[in-house]
Amino acid sequence: MSCCFHEAVPTPYGIRILMADLPGKSDATRAVAEELLERWRRQSLTEPSLTDLAVRLDAALAPHLDAYAKVLLMNAADDGSRVEFICCGHQPPYVVADGRITAIEPLTMLPPLGLFSLAPSVTRIYVTSVGMGPKRRMLALTDGVTEAVGNQGAGFAVTEDAVALGDRESAGLVAQLAEKFDEHRRDSDRGEATLLLLEQNVQRDDSDSAGVEVPGNAAA
Repeated sequence: MSCCFHEAVPTPYGIRILMADLPGKSDATRAVAEELLERWRRQSLTEPSLTDLAVRLDAALAPHLDAYAKVLLMNAADDGSRVEFICCGHQPPYVVADGRITAIEPLTMLPPLGLFSLAPSVTRIYVTSVGMGPKRRMLALTDGVTEAVGNQGAGFAVTEDAVALGDRESAGLVAQLAEKFDEHRRDSDRGEATLLLLEQNVQRDDSDSAGVEVPGNAAA
C-alpha cells in the first residue's frame, strides 16, 4: 500500500474522489493509509455531506498519534458541471482554462486528517465549489510534485508547464507533465508524487450523457 494515493468511486451523491498523502513509509504508516482508504470507500457511499465525511475520517485517524494524512476530498456532480472539494492540509487544486492556470483558494483550509483538534477556531467547514465545462479542467497534485528539487536546486515549475501544454488532450497533458517531472528530479530523491487531472466528459449520442472523467493521472 502506497502512502501517496488517489481513488475515485461513483456514489449516490456524485463521483467521490480522494487524494491522500501520508508522511513516512513505515509499515505502521502504510497500515493507517490502508485504513483511511477503506473507511473512505465505505463512508463515501453513505455520507451525503462532504463536510461530515471529512469530520468522520478525522475522528478515525485521531487515535493514531504518530500518523496524519494530507487529504483532498472531492465530489463531482454526475453531469460533470461542478466539483466540490475540501482541503485537509492538502494544497488546493488548480483550474486550467483559456491558456491560464489559476490556484483555487478554498473557503476553509483545515489541518490534515487526524489533527482537526489543532484548529479549535474552525467552528464551521465550508465546501468550495468550482464550475466545470468542456474547456475547464482541474489539476490536483501532492506535495511530492511541488516540493521536488531538481539538480540546480530549483522547484518543479508545474504551473508554467501546464500552461505551455494546455492545448493538449488531457491524457497527453498529464503524460507530458509526468515526463517533465521525471526529467526535473532525475538525479534527486524520487519520493512519491501524484498528478491528477479532471475534466467534464460530454458524450453526444441518443442519451446526450455527460459526466466527470479522470482522463489522466500519473503517480511516481
